[in-house]
Amino acid sequence: MSAADPESPLEASFVPEAEDVPEPPFGLDLFESAEAAEAQSESLASIYREGIDFVRWKNVILTLAPSLPTERRTRVIEILESL
Repeated sequence: MSAADPESPLEASFVPEAEDVPEPPFGLDLFESAEAAEAQSESLASIYREGIDFVRWKNVILTLAPSLPTERRTRVIEILESL
């Protein structure tokens, strides 16, 4: 978990990394409020498809790698929504 740029509306970002994984399977962006996350998701909608490439839940945006298998994608989304 890393703190975001002080100029950024993000409080923190998390991207799982491993030396043998060239593309992280997902990233989490934590926002100060649900409204801030919603505003960012509206911006992302022009690039990605909500529910497929990213999911907004409360004040979090989960960005999913295209290479993430469907079953694992579903599990990661379910875990986020259970929080």
